[in-house]
Amino acid sequence: MANNVKRVSSTEAEVEITLKWDDIKKQYDTELLDITKKASIPGFRVGKAPKALIEKKLGEGFLDEVASKAMEKAVDEAVKNVEADLRPLPYTKYTFQDEEKVFPIKKEQDVTFVVKYEIAPEFEVKNYKGISVEYPNVKISSEMIEKEITKLQEQNSIVKDKGDSPIANGDVVNVDYEVKGVANSKRTSYVFTVGSHTSSFDFDDDIIGAKKGETRVVEKTYADDKKPALLEGNKAEITITINSVKAKVVPEVDDEFAQDVNEKYNTVKDLKNGIKKNLEDGLEGRMRETKISLLVDKMLEDVKIDVPTSMVDMEVANTFHRFASQFGMSDEDTIKFLESTGQNVKEYTDSWRPSAEHTIKSQLLIDKIRKIEKIEASEDEIKAELEKVPNENKGVNDDLYKSVVKDNLEYAKAIDFLLNNNKLTPSKKEISYEDFASGAYLKKEEDKKDSEVKGE
Repeated sequence: MANNVKRVSSTEAEVEITLKWDDIKKQYDTELLDITKKASIPGFRVGKAPKALIEKKLGEGFLDEVASKAMEKAVDEAVKNVEADLRPLPYTKYTFQDEEKVFPIKKEQDVTFVVKYEIAPEFEVKNYKGISVEYPNVKISSEMIEKEITKLQEQNSIVKDKGDSPIANGDVVNVDYEVKGVANSKRTSYVFTVGSHTSSFDFDDDIIGAKKGETRVVEKTYADDKKPALLEGNKAEITITINSVKAKVVPEVDDEFAQDVNEKYNTVKDLKNGIKKNLEDGLEGRMRETKISLLVDKMLEDVKIDVPTSMVDMEVANTFHRFASQFGMSDEDTIKFLESTGQNVKEYTDSWRPSAEHTIKSQLLIDKIRKIEKIEASEDEIKAELEKVPNENKGVNDDLYKSVVKDNLEYAKAIDFLLNNNKLTPSKKEISYEDFASGAYLKKEEDKKDSEVKGE
């Protein structure tokens, strides 16, 4: 079997293979014999029908089918030991070229065919040092710390029965309700916090002032974008019975509260310092990601990377899997759910493709710099990381896991290299931790850029 592999574009390679007739015939005879042994033909015992008769029933297409399998095996063998940059991506599909010139297969003749497949893209990186990038100047304010304390108060609050006292905003209520004329709308012992607006028919404001044991009939009109799923029109008549009313009792912020939150705190001052430290630790990790993201975006402005379709397909598939996992659903169940709501899954996920392509470009760029700079993880570093693996997981695909650990360490080192060899400075204007954590500052920056482009 002769073969020749060459790159034909930045993302594709081609292999030309000549497959000997003897190799095809060998597989043909093996499969024909296997079928003959199992064939049940009228007038013959199972497995005793003449091969010529079986061949006639299988038709000429059987030779093409067998040849296709032999050709796929030949491709696998041909690309197994080629140079790293010409190896097919794990998730690529082989595409036969000019099939009409190859099929139908002719007996006693060798077959020469060409297959195209996707490979890691080829691109150049010229400038990746000394680049100036401005990153967000994030301030952890005292107000942010106070908000975290408020969250802790909520988490440590208790509820106390209000008896016959009227419902107020923030109370926890237990109600029965039903919507007139709407099937499956009846709920019993439904518990929610008044003011949270989490009830399907959003009647929080309508029961303020009501007391335990009281029944109210309220009429509501909903805007089109606020209409409950079970409702056909925009109006609803809801009967609500109040079963119980409880008030949240929020603990005072004192030294005892600080000690209840965590035994390592003795005073409120300790608690505030601890919260600040936690926020700073979280900020450090987020800021590292932000810095490398901004830096890579800047570098990508001068680098052209053609991303193979199969890489984008795989990234979108992984994103969909993470999306499904967030809801505790399998990929299959998520697809069924989307389809049940009238959504086309492909159209739904196509909007993710630009982001997926950008993610891949960023990863490819960092990995390229890792190779250029010959950044490697030492055996001691790999060993130290492997020692963190729980004992019950050791011995399972150790070589594969070691390879993954090595790649991750080297990728992290490449990021460190970029952060240390470029000019990253904080912006003059401070932004709040909340704006930074929520990504709100990014939208403001995008809006600002859009305005500059439009000349506003």
